[in-house]
Amino acid sequence: MMNQIRHGRWFELYSTEGQYLVPQDFIGKQTDVTAKEAQPYIQGEFIQARVVDGYCVRLSSPGYLDCTEWFGPFETYEEAQDHLTTLFGDIE
Repeated sequence: MMNQIRHGRWFELYSTEGQYLVPQDFIGKQTDVTAKEAQPYIQGEFIQARVVDGYCVRLSSPGYLDCTEWFGPFETYEEAQDHLTTLFGDIE
């Protein structure tokens, strides 16, 4: 697995099963998300969404579908990297 740090605009999607971070360009450039638009990215029933900016992190296996959930957002690249190290240790 490899570190993945991505800066951009994100949707924080809230459902009855928890919170999910999704890059805004996966859903669209709008600022409001409907339950139908959010459903492919969440488990449970959609509650609400909000737009956030910053760095988000996860681990991913290039060429495979395996990856962790996104974590964040963080204001700086360094904060994002520190969070990855705290969660998963030193992984390149």
